[in-house]
Amino acid sequence: MGTDFWSSEDTNPIVAWADIGFYTVYTGKTVTEGKPVELVASTTDGVIYVQNADGVGDAFQIALKDGAAGDMVPVAVHGILKVVVDGVTPAGITTGKYVMNSALYVISAASFTAAKSCLFAGSSYVLGIALQSSTAALDEILILLQSV
Repeated sequence: MGTDFWSSEDTNPIVAWADIGFYTVYTGKTVTEGKPVELVASTTDGVIYVQNADGVGDAFQIALKDGAAGDMVPVAVHGILKVVVDGVTPAGITTGKYVMNSALYVISAASFTAAKSCLFAGSSYVLGIALQSSTAALDEILILLQSV
């Protein structure tokens, strides 16, 4: 178990509802509260679908509720959220640096030089900026989510 650097909020990834930007979408597969999510391949029905992000740097949103395939769930696109870090890829997150999702369905430090706040000089999306530092797996820190 990692360290919770914002222990006054234990039940929800959201720090302040009034300051969060989110929208409600359908789940294409299982979605887990507090985990990074990605868009599912486009469909012809005009509905937006998301799922847990399974590739490094694929996510640009955070799920705010659990959901099974076909459920409607809110996903955050900006605001201050508490997230779990992997502490492995690469080890440690520094306050003020970019973060992205790792293959472990959690947050990791950005591993490429950021070209913009929306993309790395590669193909990974920036999820946001770390507001707290972390050095161990499963630490819980605050990030400023800045999805585009």
